[in-house]
Amino acid sequence: MRERSSILAKAGLCLLAVVLVAGLYVLLSWRFARGDAYAEYSSLRADPMGCRAYYDALSEVPGRQLARFYRPPVELPAASSPSTGTRLFVLGLSPWDMDCLQDDALLDFVHGGGVLLVALASADLADAGASQPSKCGAGCGTCPAPRPAAVLASRLSLPKVGGLPPVVAGSDRWARLAMPSGALPSELLWRDRGGFGAVPADWSALYILGGQPVVLQRSWGRGRIVLCAGSYLFSNEALSIARETAFLAWCAGDDERLLFDEWHLGVAERPSLVTLMRRARLHGLVIGVLILFGMVIWRQQHLPVCDDDDDEPLPASAAAGLARLLQANVPPSQLLAACRDEWARDAVRPEQGDAQGALDEINAELAANAARPAGERRSLTELYNHWCDKLGRRWQR
Repeated sequence: MRERSSILAKAGLCLLAVVLVAGLYVLLSWRFARGDAYAEYSSLRADPMGCRAYYDALSEVPGRQLARFYRPPVELPAASSPSTGTRLFVLGLSPWDMDCLQDDALLDFVHGGGVLLVALASADLADAGASQPSKCGAGCGTCPAPRPAAVLASRLSLPKVGGLPPVVAGSDRWARLAMPSGALPSELLWRDRGGFGAVPADWSALYILGGQPVVLQRSWGRGRIVLCAGSYLFSNEALSIARETAFLAWCAGDDERLLFDEWHLGVAERPSLVTLMRRARLHGLVIGVLILFGMVIWRQQHLPVCDDDDDEPLPASAAAGLARLLQANVPPSQLLAACRDEWARDAVRPEQGDAQGALDEINAELAANAARPAGERRSLTELYNHWCDKLGRRWQR
């Protein structure tokens, strides 16, 4: 009973451990499915501050190849041509990381015909001119070191980022189209707080708000770069309450391949066995193997263990031998015969004629006693004591 209770307790403990692991897995799955574990404006994030709705909407457009990019710019695919090339979305880029746009691999991607669309994080950019260290969002240490301002100006002449005037309560801010265009809407509801300074050389303003440009573009080789001072237009919340469909469609363009960069947000892909198993959807197989392994260990711990008779010590005296013989569950009718056999195995030797004679007398007496009527037979105890005394006196002579 105690052993059964122990088994049930261990089984309950194993079941509780499985439930805890499964609960932790479900909680983590819910967290990552909701997406708030990722940075703001990530295409993996499904809450209001993510851009998953825009990504999912583009994935429904036929003829498009959408993918998330988790690797550094040096591994970007080559753009085939300006008409059927590749478009890279870099949403939620920190203003302090704008020098990452000077990466040679990124500029080569644009120069080969790719389109780079960069939208800055919609934080308070009023002090964007302050000096801040720049580092890759993924913390990889592979991004190029910040170049001097003169080098940046000579290569890409990046615009300065600043804050817009505060919004008047109860009013909306509308960014106006700077030049006529049949593909772009005439105005945008601008909810971000960032804007650019003076328009640098080789750049052209697409939308202006209060005299400050908020959307810029420029050509670079066979491709072009689009720079937005805010990312709110691409967020899930904006697509829900203030969707700028025409502008978002223009941003997607006609490129066959669209990439949403997650590297700058700290989401990096590091190939490993776990990554391969997740891609192949082997979660169930792994769980099954773990359960099987646990069952094997549990079975090994509860296998019946048989005692080895060869390891038992031999009795040290005749009394101990008799007690051991009686514990063997010998039927009463065969008890004297068993005692005779045990004595004969140790006492009868070829060189001991007296022992053989005593054995013959015992056999004759047992046969004669068995032939008597039931009422005249001697008891087993009487016969046993008789032969013990007789054999004892014989061996003493």
